[in-house]
Amino acid sequence: MISSDLLDLFLAEKMRNEVEYALKKRIKIIVNKTDLTEYLG
Repeated sequence: MISSDLLDLFLAEKMRNEVEYALKKRIKIIVNKTDLTEYLG
């Protein structure tokens, strides 16, 4: 059986990865928007 410490560590890591992914995605969208406005402007 997996100890609760290991499980907590795994969940924390998984959450951190998901947050990082979401941030990268959002940053990419922001970058795309600024590129677009600069291109159009």
